[in-house]
Amino acid sequence: MRFPTTSRTLIDKLAEGGEEPWRAFFERYQTIIRDLGLYRGLTESEIDDLVQEVMKRFLVRSRTFRFDPERGRFRTFFGRIINGIIVDIKRRRPRETVAGDEELSAIPDENALPPDRLLDEALLVRWREIVKNEILLQLRQMMTPLNYSIFETHVLQHVPAKETAKRLGVTQARVYLVKSRAMGKLRELVRIAAEADPELKVSADDF
Repeated sequence: MRFPTTSRTLIDKLAEGGEEPWRAFFERYQTIIRDLGLYRGLTESEIDDLVQEVMKRFLVRSRTFRFDPERGRFRTFFGRIINGIIVDIKRRRPRETVAGDEELSAIPDENALPPDRLLDEALLVRWREIVKNEILLQLRQMMTPLNYSIFETHVLQHVPAKETAKRLGVTQARVYLVKSRAMGKLRELVRIAAEADPELKVSADDF
């Protein structure tokens, strides 16, 4: 199994058309797009334009694009599209605004990351959150609703086993059993995620 399968399935569905895949794509990735625009110094109106243009770009490319993890990570492909549109938006600024940006950027800051590196770092942080959410989504799909509630309450919310059992009307023994089995599944999903994208450095300790 390749990971994240949710992203790959969603991307494949974009080519099939329909409103639902695009709504899901927008909800999942708009925050990343907005954050990267902010990191690169875009105004609020420019960030709105960035979101719309990224969506339009994917709308066009989705008709022929097929995600192949053997040829590269979707995160890299996604980041390049966003960065390219950010550059285009900055080029459309009035000359005096562009000149002001260039003047400020000429001031050396030995502690600052280059713009492309900054973009990559910001993308990595947000992408890690997406992958973690997808891991939990896959784990939820592997468990019954009650067992996932036990896991969520005891492990993710750090509620003691005794209190978890009381809240959900189960025995403490079941809480411990669910935790043990769920953590085994979680570690396997994390392993797959780490192999697919080692730069993310996702681990079971993140949950």
